Amino acid sequence: MLLSTDVSLPNDVQPEFPDCCVVCSCKSDSCAELYVHSRSSFLVLLLPVLMFSGWSRIKVPVCKRCRHRFFLQRWGRSLVAWATIAVVIWGVSLLIPHWEATDKAMVILGAGMMVALQYVLLEGLLPRKFDLSASSTKTTYEFKSSSAAFEFYLVNRNNHPDADIRIISGD
Repeated sequence: MLLSTDVSLPNDVQPEFPDCCVVCSCKSDSCAELYVHSRSSFLVLLLPVLMFSGWSRIKVPVCKRCRHRFFLQRWGRSLVAWATIAVVIWGVSLLIPHWEATDKAMVILGAGMMVALQYVLLEGLLPRKFDLSASSTKTTYEFKSSSAAFEFYLVNRNNHPDADIRIISGD
């Protein structure tokens, strides 16, 4: 996530969160379960069977007031982006039925790229409050708030002093 403060933890370290909501930083009274996939997206495209392994479940503290907004922000953006790409490609393909097949493919590809660029700009200019990504060796927790990231870093650094825990500021 652009302009975020990231904290990376090795996969063998169970994350511990401060007792505050990752969205609004108030006292947490609920939690959200997130699933993160640690396989390379490129490998999953080449071998779709890899999609069935490599998942981790992480419980994140949120308050009841922010819970729905958190899931809407997390999944709503992706759903809207993919739906928009599909509608634009479908609409463009209806508007150009008399073009050559190669021209049609290039226009559809260009329209899809323009819609994808809008999604990337949205993620960059209006980042999510919290997100995470994983690799085979570490999980990266991405916070919009640098103070929330620093609290998370301190809790995990104090509880796991020997682990390779890093904080990277994107501000």
